[in-house]
Amino acid sequence: MYLLSRYNYLVFHLLIESYAIILGVLIFTVSFISRRFKNASFISIIGSGSLVIAIITFLHAITYKGMGLIPGYDANLPTQLWIVLGYIQVFAILFAILGGDRVSNFWIPFTLLIVVGLVFTVLCFLRLFPTCFVDGQGLTLFKRVSEYIIIGMYIIEMILLYRDKSKVPANIFNTVFIVLVLFALSGFMFTLYNNVYGVQNFLGHFIRVVSFSFLYQVVVIDGIQKPYNIVFSDLNNLSKTDGLTKLFNHRHFMEALEYYRDLSIKENKTFYLIVMDIDHFKDINDTYGHHIGDQVMAETGSTILKLIRSTDIAFRHGGDEFSIILYDTSQVIIEKIVERIKISFENTRLSEQEIKVSLSGGVVRYTDGSVHDLLKRADHKLYDAKRDGRNRIYFDFDPVDKPLE
Repeated sequence: MYLLSRYNYLVFHLLIESYAIILGVLIFTVSFISRRFKNASFISIIGSGSLVIAIITFLHAITYKGMGLIPGYDANLPTQLWIVLGYIQVFAILFAILGGDRVSNFWIPFTLLIVVGLVFTVLCFLRLFPTCFVDGQGLTLFKRVSEYIIIGMYIIEMILLYRDKSKVPANIFNTVFIVLVLFALSGFMFTLYNNVYGVQNFLGHFIRVVSFSFLYQVVVIDGIQKPYNIVFSDLNNLSKTDGLTKLFNHRHFMEALEYYRDLSIKENKTFYLIVMDIDHFKDINDTYGHHIGDQVMAETGSTILKLIRSTDIAFRHGGDEFSIILYDTSQVIIEKIVERIKISFENTRLSEQEIKVSLSGGVVRYTDGSVHDLLKRADHKLYDAKRDGRNRIYFDFDPVDKPLE
């Protein structure tokens, strides 16, 4: 690739940007298809940003100095477009990290990123965007400062991920971290060049394409194809879904337990099971009627779904009993998720009657034996929580921090 860039930089640039565009479109396509399964999760927001970036990258490529496809513009326009896509890229990732589990609709981040990208792209073509490159002089102060701001934001995102690994699905954490490092390194290369055909420019483009290759792995390979990924096999099988809560039902729960038991043995990894039920749910039905009881049940399910990660799987496998399977994760993250569930329900009122609901539950870790043994252990902890006054979740192992009571 380097020899090609020295022989004909325009051909190199067109090929490498075409590769980035193709990957961006593929990332968007896969995340768009999976949106109905995980809504606006981390991966679907990344996919939204990838389409916007692919579009701006295309414009950047066809306006590059020497292409001559759009007369009347110099090397400043593709450099401006580059800064625009840099900001879109870093903000899309930040949005995914901070808001991936809070946005309830795929189209919100998609529309926002499209509108922002379109507005700034139009400003570039109207020559209203700050100058980024001057022929014979090189990069402007605005361009350099922008690159450093973008690099700084990537570093902040690395810190956010390092401090709280639950912000991204566990199976893609390492790859996401590599992507951020490479994007930051690519941005640094683009602060050094004075010639759009120079070595630093080559390195910046090359590292960026490698970054997109890792991003493709995050979304398509790690996020979609692996067995403990976002799209769980048979997810679209309505016979496995509870009609009231839209969570998976008892049938699928038992199948999933067997599946993850076999997978954990094969891959030598562990998984956790959380079993919970609603305290005094019969009293809610007796006091307010089954209509309100159904509302409480449905909102309990949707609340649990919002509080877990995209790789976790939630079930309603009994009358008022809910379960969560969490595969290949750490005990620290398990405790954070349990604490998050407990605190959320303490501060939430459900149904039109605004009923305060609490949960009791048990958390177990699979080590060996049958899934029925695992369920018995979870049920014993749930019964202990009920016996001790409810509104508590017990572990069958020593917690890292303290019991959640």
